[in-house]
Amino acid sequence: MKDVVQPLLPILRRVLEENEKCKPLASKIRAWGEREDERKSREPFATLAHCDLWVNNMMQKFVEGVPISNKLVDFQIYNYRSAASDVFFFLFSSVQLEVLKRCLDSLLKFYHEHFISVLDMLKCDTSEFGFDAFLEEMKLEAEFEFGHALFFSTLIVQGKKRKSDLTDHSFDPEQMYKDINDTARRRAWYITFECDRRGWLY
Repeated sequence: MKDVVQPLLPILRRVLEENEKCKPLASKIRAWGEREDERKSREPFATLAHCDLWVNNMMQKFVEGVPISNKLVDFQIYNYRSAASDVFFFLFSSVQLEVLKRCLDSLLKFYHEHFISVLDMLKCDTSEFGFDAFLEEMKLEAEFEFGHALFFSTLIVQGKKRKSDLTDHSFDPEQMYKDINDTARRRAWYITFECDRRGWLY
């Protein structure tokens, strides 16, 4: 995937350089997968990770307008790694921007509380899974997932639909830059600034 993403980095950097707060941070973007061989599975948070957990790979069942169950689909690139990698990618690629701005801390706490409740149900020792330890996992995974989420949310989720796949290298970078809409730009700026503010940008 790195050879596909590498030519797109200048496009993402240009988007960040349009915003005064993000401009100094543009150089910190690395290609998704660039240092994947250095990625380590860390206990105790290591688990089966989906690795492509965005809105299109989730299905919810609703009864009278209330969600009662959730199913993950499309396990094509699953791996053994930190649970925080899926949390980071899902939040920054798929949650509505205004919800993220208002509720990111609440969403992180909600996930962690549910995570602990499942471990309790399975009679697991939860002493090593405190909220601070989980936030540290988010920080460590951000090194790899920041570029993944930025690329995906800007050029895929919010990107203009194309006849050809990005892997065929037939795209016009200048046209792709022009096609990035205001929603995608605002999201890219938010992701970058928020990760930097939290100390999650390396």
